[in-house]
Amino acid sequence: MSIFRLAQLAASGRDVAPEGAWDMSYAYFDDPLTGTLSNSVYWSFLAFGTYETNPQDMYVSPDGTMVFLIGSAGRVIDKWDLSIDYMVPYGTYAQTSTVSLGANIPRGLFFKPDGTQVYILDDSSDIVIQRSLSTAWDLSTISTSSTSFSVSSQTTSPFSLSFKPDGTKMYVLGGDVHEYNLSTAWNVTTASYVQSGTGLTADGIYMFEDGTGYYLSRNSDDTLYHRSLSTPWDISTSSAVSSFSVSAQDTLPLGVFATPTRDVVTFAGSAVDRFHSYVTSGYKITAQPFGLSFKPDGTKMYHLDATGDAVYEYNLSTAYDMSTASFVQSFSVVSQETIPRNLTFKPDGTKMYVTGQTSDSVHEYNLGTAWNISTAVFSQSFSVSAQHAAPSGIVFKSDGTKMFIVGSSADAVSEYILSTAWDVSTASFSQSFSVSAQDLQPVALAFKPDGKKMYVTGTSGQDRVLEYSLSTAWDVSSASYFQAYTLPIYHGTTSGIAFNGEGTKMFTTDSGLDRIYTHTIGVQP
Repeated sequence: MSIFRLAQLAASGRDVAPEGAWDMSYAYFDDPLTGTLSNSVYWSFLAFGTYETNPQDMYVSPDGTMVFLIGSAGRVIDKWDLSIDYMVPYGTYAQTSTVSLGANIPRGLFFKPDGTQVYILDDSSDIVIQRSLSTAWDLSTISTSSTSFSVSSQTTSPFSLSFKPDGTKMYVLGGDVHEYNLSTAWNVTTASYVQSGTGLTADGIYMFEDGTGYYLSRNSDDTLYHRSLSTPWDISTSSAVSSFSVSAQDTLPLGVFATPTRDVVTFAGSAVDRFHSYVTSGYKITAQPFGLSFKPDGTKMYHLDATGDAVYEYNLSTAYDMSTASFVQSFSVVSQETIPRNLTFKPDGTKMYVTGQTSDSVHEYNLGTAWNISTAVFSQSFSVSAQHAAPSGIVFKSDGTKMFIVGSSADAVSEYILSTAWDVSTASFSQSFSVSAQDLQPVALAFKPDGKKMYVTGTSGQDRVLEYSLSTAWDVSSASYFQAYTLPIYHGTTSGIAFNGEGTKMFTTDSGLDRIYTHTIGVQP
């Protein structure tokens, strides 16, 4: 379960273990693509040039509330408080160290998880320096005395370091990754060399908390690397997984860090003096996605491309598993719509419906071969302009006798009755339900198959999924607000929502970062 959802459940007083499908009380971010650097996309940054112009390494506290930076210009440690756990771009400068660190060229930085010890690599003396903090995490209480351990037999250019969470292993990066055992946890004077591993020269290292791998930053080629360890914590079992160039943001990446779930990776960049953060989660696509729909068996997925005015079709070799998605083809809707916003299908795949904000209409298409968009032929359009100047989300009742539209201009879900099922030319407006009390910019819509729950996503403030209960199935006048599920802070502009048939998986599109994310509902993590 993501750190974001754990915090939400703790704040609400609910149990952490999920208990039921379709219940946003127990939805959590759960993306199978998390941590793959080749899946990265740039998200945000935090500038630190006012405090350090030659950064060397960074460290984030285990609870995610603080980020620390060490540099060779000021030869001090600086601290920022994070208003959102682990999210470095949301940092506020807090403190700088005031005592000499004992390092002429400070490089690496690490803290004991309780904040009572700090470890610094000195490139000039090739040693690891250990100092105590009399008050945990308070840089003004760093001791003037220290102990140290020489790594000169393994490297004369140490750059970064990391520890096993229990303090019994230390890793020093310098020409290679060098592994040490500590006979007394967190006491570097008890360190003994074990072995060296990757053969990859780099500048920053972040060991995963479970010891199954690590990230490296390397400024010689402006790249982050992901390597795995087939035997946890054994550096000799290292192998390459993926890599990602960060040259578009900074040509001197140094220290590197990842959230515990590895859905966000951050490095300290010396070229422009910023912490740069990247999202590694979500299914990355080449289009700007709006809307989302699945074939009922989960083996096909569809979304709109807002920039190319087209429907995109994908095959999923494993139902509803985004990691198995592969692009098939696209179908242009530009003759009917230049601002397409959402789509849905008749359950048998023989009809497709697209909403658009150029015409303020629903466009209906017939598919000669079910679920094959290359066989789509435009049939007719139905204007909803009397209710919506900017329609987006669309859902049909399972028998096709009702249609529901949500849009940001009206801040409402509108209900239409179709006298002939699935024929939009027979639609007539029935009633609307306002969601303005919860969101002023609703953009997407979904229903539970029995019509007793309704879900609305919006972009007013941080993106959320709003859940409503309907006392009368498929009757929006009977809807009442129940609760909201807040999406991860890096989730950009929400533009689509869909569920699997059982209500145990939810999918959201992010048109800001060109992503489709997976969320799990009511299943024990």
